[in-house]
Amino acid sequence: MPIKGVLFDFSGTLFRIESVRSWLAAALAERGVGVDEADFDRYAAELEAAGALPGGPSPQRVPEALAEAWAVRDASASRHRAAFTGLARQVALPDPGLYDALYDRHRTPAAWQPYPDAAEVLGGLRDSGVRIGVVSNIGWDLRPVFRAHGLDPSSTRTCCPTSTASRSRTHGSSTRPAHFWATIRRMW
Repeated sequence: MPIKGVLFDFSGTLFRIESVRSWLAAALAERGVGVDEADFDRYAAELEAAGALPGGPSPQRVPEALAEAWAVRDASASRHRAAFTGLARQVALPDPGLYDALYDRHRTPAAWQPYPDAAEVLGGLRDSGVRIGVVSNIGWDLRPVFRAHGLDPSSTRTCCPTSTASRSRTHGSSTRPAHFWATIRRMW
């Protein structure tokens, strides 16, 4: 039986998020905030432990005050932002504007790198006439990331839960089957 379509996850399959250190350095530069090396190392370690980088390492511990926000973080873009900026706020950073700058940074194409074989795999599938779908629990438009890295998204269908209302209310990090079916329907 010939393969007619392939579904990929965005983060961790086609693209990877930058390191916590790179993410922090970019936000500090954007805000014009300078810190010494020891403080930078401490902030990076604490942000990583907090799980504050969307797509990065999971939190070592979700504070009780953020448990509900964490459980439903993928239900909407605003809940996603609230959960991750809440985790970042567990770290005492030198500028209060850094929390939003960090969150905004993860939404930029510069924060994401395709895996080395992503272009070859997607190109090969497209050239073979195989339809491509990308699912993600990220609540923002992924197409600019594809474009910025030379991976034409025009023949790829993407689906994020905030656009399909297909999130599970009890399991914030898992999608309902409707999320996958919505992407499959868009592929045809």
